[in-house]
Amino acid sequence: LKATFRFSIQFGFVNILLYNSENFLSFIYSHNYVANLIFWIFLNFLLIGIINFINFMDGIDGLIGGTMFVISLGICLILRENFYFLSAALLAFLSWNWYPAKVFMGDTGSTFLGGFLVTSITCSKTYEESAFITLIAYPLLLDAFICMLRRYFSGQNIFKPHKEHLYQRLNQTGWIHSRVSILYITLTTFLTIFCVLRNWLLIIIMIFSISIIGYFLEKKVSRPFLE
Repeated sequence: LKATFRFSIQFGFVNILLYNSENFLSFIYSHNYVANLIFWIFLNFLLIGIINFINFMDGIDGLIGGTMFVISLGICLILRENFYFLSAALLAFLSWNWYPAKVFMGDTGSTFLGGFLVTSITCSKTYEESAFITLIAYPLLLDAFICMLRRYFSGQNIFKPHKEHLYQRLNQTGWIHSRVSILYITLTTFLTIFCVLRNWLLIIIMIFSISIIGYFLEKKVSRPFLE
């Protein structure tokens, strides 16, 4: 599908979510017009970005299936909602998607999971819960966001397929799929536990640690960016 069509559908989807979100809608209409507009634009960029970032990160066996299994469990516990059917489905899928994979989710699966994530963010009862759910996906979102920025400032078309994410370059340097996936799943698991416990100190320490680990892998382990 063309990028314009995909983004149009995602834009409509996100704004349906925002319209039905008491939490975010009340904030949008509680300030002056300029502030409301800025916040609305920010939310659209953020939520549409998250949907596509999850899609972008589905490039090796077990990565999105494994991390989203953990994230979905975290969402169930944070929101106290019964989405365990999705967790069970992801776990079953992971048994076929683990390296060497026999089944792939493709854009349909990863885009759906991105949609599930942003739906959970907008359905949260408080801004703190929305923050927790967003932060759970920090390892995935950080990799995708940094890669997008680097490609943009290096003059590349950020909408075209590529293999410049950190997880892809770790694989290219010799790490097998399962090793890369286990790294991201492990970091996501620790962050999920701290978000479920609602311990901001441990969350901040974990976010800082993940950023340091990513920087180390970038400088010392992975294939250089745009080699």
